[in-house]
Amino acid sequence: MRLHLSFFCLAFALQPVLVAAQESKAELEAQSEKPSIEISGFVRARYVSIFESSDGPDFVGENDGFFLENARLVADVKKRSMFARISIDGSVDRRDANNTAVGQVDVGMRDAWVGYETKAGFGILVGQFKPPFDAEELQSTADMVFIDRSVESRGVRGVEGFNTSGLSLPRQAGVQTYGRVHFDDQWRLDYALSVTNGSRANQPVNDNETLAYIGRISLHQGPYMTIGCGAYQNRVTNGVPPDLLSEDLFGWVVDLKYQRPVGPVRLLLSGQYMSQSTDALDVPDEPTMTARGYHGAAGVELPMGVILAYRYAYVDPTAEFESEDPAATAVLDNDAVTLHTAALSYGFKDIPVQLQMNYTLFAEQDGRTIDNDRLDLLVQAIF
Repeated sequence: MRLHLSFFCLAFALQPVLVAAQESKAELEAQSEKPSIEISGFVRARYVSIFESSDGPDFVGENDGFFLENARLVADVKKRSMFARISIDGSVDRRDANNTAVGQVDVGMRDAWVGYETKAGFGILVGQFKPPFDAEELQSTADMVFIDRSVESRGVRGVEGFNTSGLSLPRQAGVQTYGRVHFDDQWRLDYALSVTNGSRANQPVNDNETLAYIGRISLHQGPYMTIGCGAYQNRVTNGVPPDLLSEDLFGWVVDLKYQRPVGPVRLLLSGQYMSQSTDALDVPDEPTMTARGYHGAAGVELPMGVILAYRYAYVDPTAEFESEDPAATAVLDNDAVTLHTAALSYGFKDIPVQLQMNYTLFAEQDGRTIDNDRLDLLVQAIF
């Protein structure tokens, strides 16, 4: 009887401890179910000086000074196999028209998507994201060796020279599937396919009833080499009802990136070739027009955090066309542009700040040559 009574007293005395342990275990399990949130971002402040001549166009070189390139805030959320990203930029450049400095800088949504990925590496994204097309546009802004992306992807902005559209794709709303296949410890194949509206980011609805299809595959050799290719097909519609004009676009790209340590330095190589054809659907006499562009870049990263690089880039928005109008032919035959860019950057080791300087030589074709060489200075802080 005394033995049973002793066990009863011991159990009664330990009951608060057992309850507390169970509550602590339940609390830990509940905490483990909470999503992880990582906040990051970067700020890019820039100074631009364009060396114009007195007889050049009025819109070139008249707006030298400071401006905010990016002010990005990114929130990454992950819970088990689910993940999401929301990124907002406080310096979205919105120009009122081509070849003008008139406009404003707005706050705009960049990325807003939710995804799911299996243990085998197959995943799906839904929302607004960068479509998987060219490597130049897909690289992170914070990781760029040059201040600007190459001209075939980015184009030429107004006030820099004659306005030219780039051939890369903007962020779009849609769905994307992706995956990877590992052949061994060094080699793997990545693939991605997107179905989107085909219109730009932050649009309330699609511009028509058709969807855009974008795909990309890339072969990777560890962290050293990437060979990729992409293609897309899209129908775009512009204008105000009932005056709507539609065009079919088809684009493709091949690209290469190589980086490898060589002694105390790191060698950096990249190249890309892009093509885009445009078929007018509502103007029967409008011929098919093809734009092409490419670049090659080489650089070296020195041990003290200094990077020296050079890039040759070219874009011709009317590489192939048909026109019976002599005046139009004369213009379209001379609208290509070549850029030679020398880059110098320095990244501090103790603080996440990088300083960059680019000098770009513009070379327009005969008939519209202007003086618009450019000096760019950038301070980039990553957090």
